[in-house]
Amino acid sequence: MKVLKAKTLIIVLLVVALSLLAGCGTNNGSKENTQAEKQTKDNYPGKPITLLCGWAPGGSMDIVARAIAEAAEPFLGQKIIVVNKEGATGGISYEELSKSKPDGYTIAVNSPTLLTLPALGTLHLTYKDLQPVANLCYETGAIVVKKDAPWKTWKEFEDYVRANPGKVKMGTLTPGGIWHLADVDLMRKTGLKFNLVSFPSTATTIANLMGGHVDAATASPAEAYTQLKNGEVILLGVMSEERVEAFPDVPTFKEMGIDISIASIKGVIAPKGTPSNVIKKLEEAFQKAVETDKWKTEMKKKAYTLKYMGSEEYAKFLEEQSRFYESIITEIGLKK
Repeated sequence: MKVLKAKTLIIVLLVVALSLLAGCGTNNGSKENTQAEKQTKDNYPGKPITLLCGWAPGGSMDIVARAIAEAAEPFLGQKIIVVNKEGATGGISYEELSKSKPDGYTIAVNSPTLLTLPALGTLHLTYKDLQPVANLCYETGAIVVKKDAPWKTWKEFEDYVRANPGKVKMGTLTPGGIWHLADVDLMRKTGLKFNLVSFPSTATTIANLMGGHVDAATASPAEAYTQLKNGEVILLGVMSEERVEAFPDVPTFKEMGIDISIASIKGVIAPKGTPSNVIKKLEEAFQKAVETDKWKTEMKKKAYTLKYMGSEEYAKFLEEQSRFYESIITEIGLKK
């Protein structure tokens, strides 16, 4: 009986000893993993970074993506490779980003579609499922007419539309698109009534304006830049807080007593869970990049408005804008 008890005691002691050894091994492994992760974060970036762009090459988002990649590379010490993942007006790239490893080596550019698509029910994630890094610049909305149009000022145009409700054909994006929402907001704040004619892209909208199929169009100065520089069209007003530097003679709607400010933001986002120090390094690099003369010159030349926001400020801005767009989308019955 005593022998049995002794054997039992020995077995118990062996089990305890093995458990302690296993625990030490696990703790050491955990510490080693933590140290390895910390070293990776501290050395970030240690390889090229992929910048997803959810739009086709040559478009406004692609132009910004490639410009910021080139401008930020010297401050990160690594290449930033732009990869076009076009489709669903940015939705494809947002979905891919959300599934990417949160290590700072896959990031993406975003437009307001990050805020509008969830409300429209075509994107099954929101800005809260991703990590804002920075906003770089934006394209403000504007009302564009042909040079030979009977209206040379917003006041002349407004008076005509008010006297002829529903007669003026306004070229715009498909329902839920940024400029379509801008038109809805403009109508509800002025009491004007346009006959909205939707097109799949702003390039198509401008083409139809030039062809005489619509009387006016909502677009950004950047999107109508070629026609503006060629003197084929004029701007009646811009939907920004300040005048567009490339066209300083064009008044803002706020100057004309209409409280509207809508723009197509151009930001950078990362997967949720990306370490804060990695976000900080990206944020600092982008801030330095947008302060370079080359970036400023290139963006202003294309009629973009410079507006940098760091991660925290950009997150708050996205929250405010998300509520704004959702309210319009709900009002016009497109909320899903």
